[in-house]
Amino acid sequence: MLVLEDQFRAAGSSFVVISGRRRSGKTTVLMQFMRRHPNSLYFLARKESSSRNLVYFRRAAADFLGRDLGPASDGDWNRTFREIVSRTGGQKMVIMMDEFQNIGQKDPTFPAVIQYIWDTVLKGAHVMLVISGSSIPQMSAQVLEYGSPLYGRRTAQIMLGQLSFSKCSELYGAKSAWDQVMFYSVTGGVPKYVKTFGGYRDVYSAVEGTVLNPDSYLYDEVMASLQSEVTDIGSYASILGSIASGHRKLQDMADDLGLKQTGLTNYLKVLMDTGLVERDVPVTDDDPFRSKKGLYRIADRMTAFWFRYVYPHSDLLGRGEKEKIMNIVRSDLPFDTMRSAYVEICTEKAWDMASEGSWDLIPDRIGGYWGKDVSADIVGIDYGAEAILVGTCVCSESPAGPEVLEDLRDVGGRLMSVTGAGRVEYVVFSISGFEGEWPDDVDLVEGV
Repeated sequence: MLVLEDQFRAAGSSFVVISGRRRSGKTTVLMQFMRRHPNSLYFLARKESSSRNLVYFRRAAADFLGRDLGPASDGDWNRTFREIVSRTGGQKMVIMMDEFQNIGQKDPTFPAVIQYIWDTVLKGAHVMLVISGSSIPQMSAQVLEYGSPLYGRRTAQIMLGQLSFSKCSELYGAKSAWDQVMFYSVTGGVPKYVKTFGGYRDVYSAVEGTVLNPDSYLYDEVMASLQSEVTDIGSYASILGSIASGHRKLQDMADDLGLKQTGLTNYLKVLMDTGLVERDVPVTDDDPFRSKKGLYRIADRMTAFWFRYVYPHSDLLGRGEKEKIMNIVRSDLPFDTMRSAYVEICTEKAWDMASEGSWDLIPDRIGGYWGKDVSADIVGIDYGAEAILVGTCVCSESPAGPEVLEDLRDVGGRLMSVTGAGRVEYVVFSISGFEGEWPDDVDLVEGV
């Protein structure tokens, strides 16, 4: 919101691009901004032709101006914008075009139309143009990339990502640390999902009341979102299902799907471009793109949950036997999905602690490590101090005891050899606290 306010107060015209996946809060941000600045025209682009969208845009403009602009046949996009600008009365106005990419998908020349309008009409007219969209690849191609006619025109760019766990925990309400991590393991940081789940007493009732409830928007949310991003939805669903079931290496995925690795790479690139999938590498790898230890991961937690627990059991859901699915969720969620979420939360916490000076090192990198004989949840590397931080994340309903240190120190010694570090510091995160006597050279972090 601060970026939008700065752009509104800037002298002259401004051109802001907002992008982010579905449910990331783009439209909410625009509506809040409109309430602050009533001299704003909002338009939601449809998945129709440019000419049909012009009809809708002129209607929205007529409502905004308080007078009829006549049928679309009486004007084109250029003339319509000129008519809107001519009635600003010297006061800065805001024109918002939400889901902009919908028009460009139907008419590839549309970004060039808007480029011409910006250069000849809006740039010198004391106007703030805001373009937003939820398809990240399309927004990049149509607005942000070098080959786009609109490249270089924007005065500000906002990428709306997911909320951090600390922000989500405020929305979950008065719940225990255990329950908060359980909720986050399903919702991730998508604001809409977090708010929806926050109204339930526990994660199981939330899943049953939303994801498995035909009357809830979350019932078909994942597939609808996927369908808005890709065309061959069956192939992409198969790949996401394979990753969700634990096949994170490219070769394992190919074997699971009965395909060659080369047949998967293009699909995976598209999924990574949309932000649905990420490729993790050990924190020690200096060249992530060439790393042979890459593991693919579904970055959106709701999508990961759905493809792990719902997609493989669609037949049960179709027969109305959702209790069988719930039994699978109850037996698996706390031991796999929840733990990966807790490691993510602890990594976020480790960065915060590092910035607060909690250790005698300042990590250049923090991430996970895995190799043939050793793995670690959290490794921080300070190249300047030739030191490393090694941590483990205990996700259990029981307090962690000092017995975990034997393995942790062994991992630390091995990683000193891997990294060439001269010393190591240790940290243990435990969602349920600690018991027993612990040495002073280990930092203990309880809860979340």
